[in-house]
Amino acid sequence: MMDLREALLGRRAASRMCLTRTQSLWFDAMRGLAAVAVLVYHIRYRFFADWSEVPHSASTLFFYTLTSFGHDAVMVFFVLSGALISRSVIRAGASGRWSWLEYAAARSSRLYVVLLPGLLLTLAWDMAGLTLFPGHPVYTGHATGAWHDFFDVRAHLGVDIFTGNALFLQAILVPTFGSNTPLWSLSFEFWYYVLFPMLCWAALPGTATTRVLCAAGALAAGALVGITVLEYFPLWLMGAGVWFLPMSRLVERHPEEILTAALVVLAATLLACHSALGSFPVVWRDYLIGGVFTAVVWVILHLRGESNQDGIASRAAKLLAGQSYTLYVVHVPLLVFLRAALGGPLQWQLSPATAAMAAGLGVLCLVYSYGIAQLTEARTELVRQRLRRWIVPVAPTGAVGIVGGGEGPA
Repeated sequence: MMDLREALLGRRAASRMCLTRTQSLWFDAMRGLAAVAVLVYHIRYRFFADWSEVPHSASTLFFYTLTSFGHDAVMVFFVLSGALISRSVIRAGASGRWSWLEYAAARSSRLYVVLLPGLLLTLAWDMAGLTLFPGHPVYTGHATGAWHDFFDVRAHLGVDIFTGNALFLQAILVPTFGSNTPLWSLSFEFWYYVLFPMLCWAALPGTATTRVLCAAGALAAGALVGITVLEYFPLWLMGAGVWFLPMSRLVERHPEEILTAALVVLAATLLACHSALGSFPVVWRDYLIGGVFTAVVWVILHLRGESNQDGIASRAAKLLAGQSYTLYVVHVPLLVFLRAALGGPLQWQLSPATAAMAAGLGVLCLVYSYGIAQLTEARTELVRQRLRRWIVPVAPTGAVGIVGGGEGPA
């Protein structure tokens, strides 16, 4: 097994895959903040007028800039997912404890424990909205003369679309279910989970049968998902590749200072992608953001000190990370319902009153998500153990689950 271990890890990479609590806390913070960025973006996007339709001032510039990073946050999720899921796959394979059934149990429990309730909640909120506010543009898609991208929500509530979303085929064979447009990224994540281990075992030493089957499976999955999903797979692989980058003695001597500089560069990159680089194709900007964030992850891996796990920042990071997947999945149908229920102008102008209402909406969504997460995401390990006993009745000696927690929205 040493040849496989060295093929997967090299001689020095294994130790860095044992994350310290400080590193894990940083990843939790990144995941939690990314989920909040998505929420903040959707509140502004669903309730406020477009930037092209508001008076431009210092206050509006600050507000619209601060609330514009929702799509960028998904790129952060992709890189984090690539780093942490690949870590689990590689460590299990390198130690001889890899099991396809264990991997399927771990990933399925993580994904479905939130997705299935999320789809049912989407159906409940959308049906309530269509019943109480059947003529509202957020449900009908009726053009209002103002900039918008509303659509006919009822047309997206079919059983076939629900089933396609449950099978992670949204944005591939079916649209996202109901009003829950953020679900597109979950299908991307799912198929990256499928493709990565297949490609590993197709390329690495092993039996000819295993390599051929994995190569054929990867080709079939790639043909199914198509270019739209595959063009972002290298971004996910950036996260996986971080484990194979050489460590830097300079960064090891000054990790906090260099991490601060890396975060400043990341912030500058995000701002540039929404200003000076705004005319560039979206996928180019996504790769630029993903590349810079990969560098941030690499710097985080140099942190070796122990942080205060009981501090306010640490507890906030853990709290947000613990509900990040749930928040991502459940918040938009609630926001769409509230947009119809609150009435008033379809698109708000920025004012102290609307800013306060937006803050209240954010707090409401966080509380709502936390409650749902206690019933779903917090029970992931319990579901995983039960599923493992069902689909892996006889586990290999010493086998462990491929957990990879904290990887992204999913």
